[in-house]
Amino acid sequence: MDALAFPDFDGFPLEKYMTREMSILFNRGCPRKCAYCSLPGTTPTYRSRSAQSIYEEIKHQIKKYPYIDSFHDDSPALNSNLKELSGLCDLIIQDGLKIRWSGFASINKHMDVILLKKMKEAGCSGLNFGIESGSQKIVDKMRKGFRIEDAADNLRDAYNLGIETVANFIIGFPGEEEEDFQQTLEFISSNKQYISYVGSSASCWIGPYIWLYEHSEEFGIIPDQNFSGWSCKEVNDQIRNERGLRFKKLLDSLEIGKSYPQLSEKK
Repeated sequence: MDALAFPDFDGFPLEKYMTREMSILFNRGCPRKCAYCSLPGTTPTYRSRSAQSIYEEIKHQIKKYPYIDSFHDDSPALNSNLKELSGLCDLIIQDGLKIRWSGFASINKHMDVILLKKMKEAGCSGLNFGIESGSQKIVDKMRKGFRIEDAADNLRDAYNLGIETVANFIIGFPGEEEEDFQQTLEFISSNKQYISYVGSSASCWIGPYIWLYEHSEEFGIIPDQNFSGWSCKEVNDQIRNERGLRFKKLLDSLEIGKSYPQLSEKK
């Protein structure tokens, strides 16, 4: 990826946008192969950029577009390569570059408070985590590759350092029983003081290129025509909708900043 030219925004009226933020990519693909994600099927190879390459692009874009002072990493997880991420922070700090940057992040027990503190010093302003469930059983079924306690640690450490934390969840993954859903609600309640926003609480969707779609029998999935809907022994559309409403009510009661699909109760 280091051999690729930097994106050219000439001719695009960046100055007319209210935001002074520009998109950037730290990597392509993802080393994790989550069962609900289409990325492993569409972009199976993971490639990471070097810290020097990312730093040089940031410097290049700021020089070319001086009204830009913030960057959002649009790769699946900006912390997929912690060595290069740490190196990028070192370069930004050494240069005294005053910028803000944010992006999606995976839960990673090795992204400890020492690294997060360096990220904050280098301008990291927000991390958008795909936690998806508070049940270790469901997280394992999703093939997320982390422990629930690691998610709590990442949220707490980032938030306490002044980094905005966004937590995302999936409702009604195949095999999710009532106990599993309750564990998700309990996780949010227990960590509410460390969650800036809940970014998504979408019902589990199944479609092409997704492991769930390609291996539906493994999860006991019974698809409707063209996978327009699906069910399994533990979950169906009615259960997913009911849990979605309860999820919304919990966020309302906890007064957590949120952005979730509008759900309406059926009369």
